[in-house]
Amino acid sequence: MKNESIDPVNPDHRCCGGSSCEPQVIGRRNLIKVAGLTSAMLAAGQAKLMAGPFAAEDFETIIPSDKKLSKDWIASLYARGNPLTATADELDFIGMPINGLSTGQVYLGGDGRLWYWNLDGNRDAKHTTKGPRFTDPDSMHSPMSQGFALQVDSGDEQQVFTLDSKGFEDVVFTNAYPMARVAYSAAACPVDVRLEAYTPFIPLNRDDSSYPVIVMRYTIKNTSDRVQKTAIGGWIENFSNFRSGRGTQGVRMSRYRQQEGLAAVECWAASVARDHREVQTEVFADFEGGDYGDWKVEGDAFGSVPASGGRTIQKLSGFKGKGLVNSWTGSDQPQGKLISPQFNIEKPFINFLIGGGRDLKTLNISLWVDGKKVRSTAGKQSDAMAWASWNVAELVGRRAHLEILDASSRGWGHIDVDHIVFSNQPPNRQSKSSLEQATDFGAIALGLLGDETPDIVDIKRAEPDASGLFESKQPRPQNGDSFQRPFSERGFASVGRTLSLQPGEQKTVSFALSWRFPNANYVTSFGRKPGARDVNFYSTLWPTATAAAAAVATRENELHATTKTWVETWYDSTLPHWFLERTFIPINCMQTQLAERLALQDGMYNLDEGVNCCPGNCTHVWQYAQGLARIFPVIERECRDKVEYGKGFRPSDGAINFRHSIGKFQDAVDGQCGTILRVLRESQMTTDYRFLVSIWDRTRLSMDHVIRKWDPDGDGLLAGAQHNTLDEPWFGQVHWLINLYHAALKAAAVMARQMNQPRVAERYERIVAKGAPAMVDLLWNEDYGYFIHKPGPGEDQKHGSVNGCHIDQVFGEFWLLNLGLDRTLPQDKIRQTLESLWTYNFAPNVGDFRKVMTDGRWYAVEGNAGLVMCSFPYGKVEPKSGKASYAGYLNECMTGFEWQVAAHMIWEGMLEKGLAIGKAIYDRYLPNDRNPYNEIECSDHYARAMASYSAFMAICGYRYDGPAGQLAFGPAMQQDNFRAAFTTSRRLGTLQPNGSQWASGERDRIALRQAAPEATDP
Repeated sequence: MKNESIDPVNPDHRCCGGSSCEPQVIGRRNLIKVAGLTSAMLAAGQAKLMAGPFAAEDFETIIPSDKKLSKDWIASLYARGNPLTATADELDFIGMPINGLSTGQVYLGGDGRLWYWNLDGNRDAKHTTKGPRFTDPDSMHSPMSQGFALQVDSGDEQQVFTLDSKGFEDVVFTNAYPMARVAYSAAACPVDVRLEAYTPFIPLNRDDSSYPVIVMRYTIKNTSDRVQKTAIGGWIENFSNFRSGRGTQGVRMSRYRQQEGLAAVECWAASVARDHREVQTEVFADFEGGDYGDWKVEGDAFGSVPASGGRTIQKLSGFKGKGLVNSWTGSDQPQGKLISPQFNIEKPFINFLIGGGRDLKTLNISLWVDGKKVRSTAGKQSDAMAWASWNVAELVGRRAHLEILDASSRGWGHIDVDHIVFSNQPPNRQSKSSLEQATDFGAIALGLLGDETPDIVDIKRAEPDASGLFESKQPRPQNGDSFQRPFSERGFASVGRTLSLQPGEQKTVSFALSWRFPNANYVTSFGRKPGARDVNFYSTLWPTATAAAAAVATRENELHATTKTWVETWYDSTLPHWFLERTFIPINCMQTQLAERLALQDGMYNLDEGVNCCPGNCTHVWQYAQGLARIFPVIERECRDKVEYGKGFRPSDGAINFRHSIGKFQDAVDGQCGTILRVLRESQMTTDYRFLVSIWDRTRLSMDHVIRKWDPDGDGLLAGAQHNTLDEPWFGQVHWLINLYHAALKAAAVMARQMNQPRVAERYERIVAKGAPAMVDLLWNEDYGYFIHKPGPGEDQKHGSVNGCHIDQVFGEFWLLNLGLDRTLPQDKIRQTLESLWTYNFAPNVGDFRKVMTDGRWYAVEGNAGLVMCSFPYGKVEPKSGKASYAGYLNECMTGFEWQVAAHMIWEGMLEKGLAIGKAIYDRYLPNDRNPYNEIECSDHYARAMASYSAFMAICGYRYDGPAGQLAFGPAMQQDNFRAAFTTSRRLGTLQPNGSQWASGERDRIALRQAAPEATDP
C-alpha cells in the first residue's frame, strides 16, 4: 500500500509518500484553527473557540494534558439548545437516510431534494485508504431526475418554483430524525411551503418501519392578501436497468393506477419479444488466423499472437473456435493494449464475447469515434465468457476503431475477448429472466395520498426536471392505462394537484415515493466479490411499487401519528438537543445499503460494517453497536439466532466465524466474547426466557470454546494469537481482550444461573475471580495510570499497543454497565484508566497530533477535537505488524470507539468529560463541513457508531431486564428535572422525576426505582 502523506490543512493535497515526504508544518502555536469546532454558542449566537490558546510546551507530549476548554464551549455541553438547522451553503452535504429499514438507500437533502438513490446495492469506487469519505464528503447527486415543484397563478402571472434551493432563495432545514422539516420562502413567491418528510419509523415495530416508501407532506400557506391559485406536482424518471439496460431489447413502461387513498404513476422495465428478422452479421475479428492481423499490439499483456484457450490454472470457457484475446499469462502482472484498424460503423449493434476482471477503468474493450471513447465494457470477475453488446445506431456512418486494454496488475487484472461481430441485432442473450434478474431492475412510483383525484397526471412525459410539468399536452390517462417506449429514450411520469388558497389559508398535499428493486447480490466471501443471487425481503411483501405505497396510504394517518409521537417523545427531553441528535442518528445505518434483508436466506439480515464495506455481520465491529438492540430488538435477536449461531456457527466446537460469509473459517476472540454478551442483552430485551432457552446451548458451547482455545489453563489470562477488530492477531497479555473475556464469562455465568446450571456458572465465575486480579497485577502500571499490553516474546508477536494508552483497555467494563452487571476490575483502576484516556488521548486539535503521528486515515482533521485510538505519553514502543500502515489504526479518531469511552465515562460519573467527547464528534459533523447523518469509519454509516446510544443510556442511568421485570434509572444530570425517552421490550416511554409516563400503548408491569449516580466530575 502506498504510504501517502496528507497536508493537515488541505487533506485533498497528497504528496509523494515515503520517508522523504514530510507533512506540512503550520506556523502557529498560540492559536488553533477551529473550522470544524466553531459552533453557534447557544446563548450569544457567536462562534467561539472551544479550547486554547496553547503554548509550545503544551505539546511536548503531542496531546496537551490541560485541554483549556473555553467556558462557552463547556456551557454548550449542558445547554438545552435548539435542533440542528441548516441554510444556504450548509445544505449542500446534508443527506438524511429517509427510507425504510433494509430497503436500499435514499437521502433527504438539506433543501428537500431526494438524492443518493441506491436501490440496487451498487458499489462506488471511492478510495478509502486515507479517509476521503470524511475529508471529501459527498454532495448531492442522483442517477435520475426526480423532484417537486410549485406553480403560483396570481392574476395574469404564472410562476414555477422548484421545491429546492434553486427555486427558493430562503430554505431552512430542521432535524427531527427520523423525520425532517424543510421551510421554503422567497420574496417573489406569495406562498410559503413547509415540508415534513418521513418514512414510517416506529421503535419496537420492525415491520411497520420497513416500508420502501417515503412520504413528503407539503403544507402550502398563502401569505398574501389575494386568493392564490396554485398547483403542486412531482415527477420521476424511469431508471430501471439504468446500467444494465443498454443494448437490450427491453422497453420502459409507465402506468397510472388509482387505489383506495392513492393515485400513482409507476415506471419499470419489461422485456419484448426477440426480433425475428433475419440476423445480418459481419465478423470483424475472431482471432483465428494465428496472429492479430492489422491490430496494433502495445505492451506485453497480449503476447504477439492470440491465445488458444485458457492458460495454466485459468478456468476459461465460452469462447468460440480456438483463438481469442486473453491477457492472463499465468500472472496478472503484464499490461498492454490492442488497437484495431479503423472501420465504418454500418450496423446498429457491435456484439462480442468478454470475460476477466470487472475494473472498467483499467480492463475494458472500448469503442472510439473521432478520438473520443464512446462505449466501454469490462468483464464480470469471471473467465466464463459471455455476450455483451453496444447499441450504436446513432453512430452509423461514423469512422471508428476498437481498443482492448489491460492496465491492471492486481488480482483479476486480465481481460478475455473473442468473436467481435457487427450485427443488425444484439446477441440472443437478453431473455426476460436475465433482464429481470439484473440488480438494477426495478420499479419506482410517485403517488398522491388521499381520496381526491389528481389534476395532473402524465405517464408519457419526455421532459426532465420541472419543464412543462403544469402544461402537459398529453390526454389524462384513465385508471390502469399504460405506456411504453424503447430503452434508447428517457421516460418520465408526473402527478400533481391544484389548489385555491384564500389569504392566510393553508393546505397540505402529501406525496408517496415508493420502489421495488427485488434483486440482491448476496456477498458470500470477504471483500467486494458478489456471490449468489438473492432477493430483497421487502420486495416479497408487495408485488409492485404502487402496492407498497397503497399499503402505507390505507394507514398513513396512523403511521404518521405514531412516527411523530416517537419523534416528539425522543426530543421532548431536558437533555441537550445536540446530545439527543448525535446519540440517536447512527441508527440510520439500517436505512442504508449497509443492511440487506434476504428472502432466500430465511429473511436473514446481511449486514456490512459500513456501506458496501467489509460484509458478513462482522462480530468484532457489530458488538460495539448498542442502539439497534434497544430500538429494534427483534433484528438483533434474529441475527444472533440465524447468523452468529446459525450460518457462522461451528457446532462441532462452538467457534463463531467472525464474518459468516468468509469461506475460510476464522474466529476472533473479541467478536466471540462480544457475541456472548449480546446474547444476554438480547435476552434482557424480551419479556421472558424463551429466547435464551432457544440459544443457550450454543452460547455455552461458544463460551467453552473461548476457554479451550485461548485460556486452556483457566487462569483467566488469554494466550496465543488473538485476532480482533484491529485486523491482526495480538499476542501476549492484551488488556482489553482479557477484560472483554471476563465480561463474557460474567454474562455467561448470569445466563447459566437463569438456565438453572449453577455449576457451569461457578466455573465461569472462578475464572474471573482468578483472572481479574491477575490482570491488575500483570498489566496495571501505577506510574502510567493505565493498563498496558505485554506482547509475546517473538519478534512477530510484538504487534499491538504495548506501553501506549489504548482506547479500549477497559472495554469489558463498558459492556457490563450496559448489561447492569457488577464490575470485574477495581473501580479506582477503571476510573484512573478513563482519566488517563482523557489526559493522554483527547486532543483539542487532532491536527497537532497528526503532524507528528502521520500514518492513518483522516476521520478528524485540523481544527477538530477527538479521542485518539492510542497515545504514547511515556515514549513510543513501535508496534510490529505485517502491514506498513498498521500504525494508522492507533492514530485515528473513530467515532464508535470514542462513543464507547464517552458512554463509559458517563456511567462512571465523569459526566463532563464524556459529554465533551460526544460534543467533539457532534462538532466534527456540523453541516458546514460534512453530512451530519453519516458517521464515517472505514466507510459511510459505520455500524460501530451505534455505540453512541449507550451514552444516552448512561446519562439516563438506564437498566432493564425484561424477563426479571426490572427497570431502573439514575439520571446523571438534572436529577430534579429530568425527562427522557426510553424503551423496554414492548413499550415506549418517557421518564420523569416522579415515575414514568408512557408515549403509547398499555403499561408493562415493571418495578421502577430511582438510583443516584455514583460519582461526579471534580
